[in-house]
Amino acid sequence: MRKFRICVIDDSEIDRLRFTTLLKQVDYPVAIYSFSCVRDFLDSREKSDIVFLDIELKEEDGIGLRNSVRNNTRWIIYITSWKERMQEAFSSNVIAFLLKQDPDIALKEMIRRLFDEYLGKVVSFRTTAGIVDIPVSEIHMITRENRKLYIYVYNEEIQVFDLTLSELIELVGNDFIQTDRSRAVNYRHVIGFEGNDFVLDNGRQERISTRRKKQVIRLFMEKRLTFGH
Repeated sequence: MRKFRICVIDDSEIDRLRFTTLLKQVDYPVAIYSFSCVRDFLDSREKSDIVFLDIELKEEDGIGLRNSVRNNTRWIIYITSWKERMQEAFSSNVIAFLLKQDPDIALKEMIRRLFDEYLGKVVSFRTTAGIVDIPVSEIHMITRENRKLYIYVYNEEIQVFDLTLSELIELVGNDFIQTDRSRAVNYRHVIGFEGNDFVLDNGRQERISTRRKKQVIRLFMEKRLTFGH
């Protein structure tokens, strides 16, 4: 099974060790990498699923550098002792703000909840390559084309068997919005609209049927307000 790539960026060796230990205690398959500054993280060219990013670094500001970090990760979780900067920290793909002064048991529970929400469950599919385990969070969309079912993981097309479209949508869960009779999109990968299209973070645009447009946009906004990005 694929391991989720998690990076911890903090100038405090004690805090890096603390969060690395907490991450190992959460029951998820993770590969953990730690860095003392954003520059080292960027120089490593490490691509991650989640970055735990300190705000007040020795010679850097975690909030000021978030755009650079964002290019190398799917989500950012800020870790800091500075509660006052919480509102300033939130932006697109920032999913949480953890206070270092909170006890380990509370931090571990919060991390587990965030992993459940953003890394999500893993589903086994029968594909042309055999049985493949795929994290639902990595699926951008589902399509039915010429009576064949496909899932798209980033820009990779994978044909799946033994399921109908409705069964597949039910299997992957509530993050998917059906945009027409033959496709559904993972709303967490939607970064905007262009005309009648969803714009996805893998560069694709997916058409919303005219008949469904009002309902689709309403569902999308409800999910964003309820669950976040």
